[in-house]
This record gives sequence, C-alpha cells and structure tokens, in this order.
Amino acid sequence: MIDNRPKTDIKPDAPWMPDLLGRGLRVAFCGKSHQKNAVRDRKWDYYFGYKGQGRYKDPIIAEGTDGQDKVYRDGWTTSSPTTR
Repeated sequence: MIDNRPKTDIKPDAPWMPDLLGRGLRVAFCGKSHQKNAVRDRKWDYYFGYKGQGRYKDPIIAEGTDGQDKVYRDGWTTSSPTTR
C-alpha cells in the first residue's frame, strides 16, 4: 500500500529525481513532505516549506537555500508574503 505515512527513512545516499534533475536544471521544493527530513536534507536551488503538517496560524516556514525556520507571526499559511 502506498500512502503518506513513511515506513522507513530515505537514506541520505539514495539517488532520487531532484538529484538527477539538478544535473543541468535548477530544482526547487515548495510545500510539505511527510518524509522525515529527507526533503530538507537535500540540496535545492530554492526551498519553501515546513515540517510535517505545519501550523496554519503563525506558521513556521523555511525559505531559501539554507532551510532556516522562521515564524511568521500574525499570519496564516494561506496569507501572501506581503501581508505578513
């Protein structure tokens, strides 16, 4: 059965599609993943996302290439960046 519940972690040395696309293309991740840190541990040209399900009110979002979490106070996940 295939679902969003991770049965095992993705091994850090396992090849996957973004690594293959990164050979000549720019790759980005935007959104969420239910894989434990597998997405955050990879190198991206741009990253915008949050851990697990995330918080809808005052979301904690990592943006950029370094993946540092930042709390967006007085906002919602669906708010545009200009209204935060």
